[in-house]
Amino acid sequence: MTIVKNIAAGPRGIALLTGAMLMLEPGQTSDDVEIAKDEIAAADKASFLFGKDAQAHNEAAVTPAADEEGVSTEALAAALARAESAEARVDALLVENEDLKAKLAAFDHDGDGHPGGTAQTEPASDESVKTALELLDPTKDEDWTAAGLPAVDAVATLAGGKVTRDQIKALAPDLTREAAKAALAKG
Repeated sequence: MTIVKNIAAGPRGIALLTGAMLMLEPGQTSDDVEIAKDEIAAADKASFLFGKDAQAHNEAAVTPAADEEGVSTEALAAALARAESAEARVDALLVENEDLKAKLAAFDHDGDGHPGGTAQTEPASDESVKTALELLDPTKDEDWTAAGLPAVDAVATLAGGKVTRDQIKALAPDLTREAAKAALAKG
């Protein structure tokens, strides 16, 4: 004795051990039927499920209760939970975005909405000048003077403060455009 279920889109029949034909509508299950093992083996696997497979399919097909509009309350609860989770993630990202905007604004010295600028009034720290000197691009003319020295304005923009030629000389006495190109070539 076994369970058989029609999983095809249309009605299907299968021969029983007695020789009778069992007709099943789509989705219909018949319990405790006797079917020959060779009939089960020969049956179209796209049309029928047998035994434990049919039982598992039936259990999976059980749907939660639906409200009067035909929408499952469990599905609505799951969708609501996903929406609330997404809303919390969006809120966290908005807070992070505001924090990043505030940090970026601290580097906007001329009020144009971009880091850097020319309105530096506070002297740049030696550490920020060293970092700025490391960021100079030997391939960009605006980062260097005609004599091949670091451009004070470019260093000040990158450092975020007022910079002097003496400060650059004190921190990187041997830095020239050629030296920066050689260092870039070495990798």
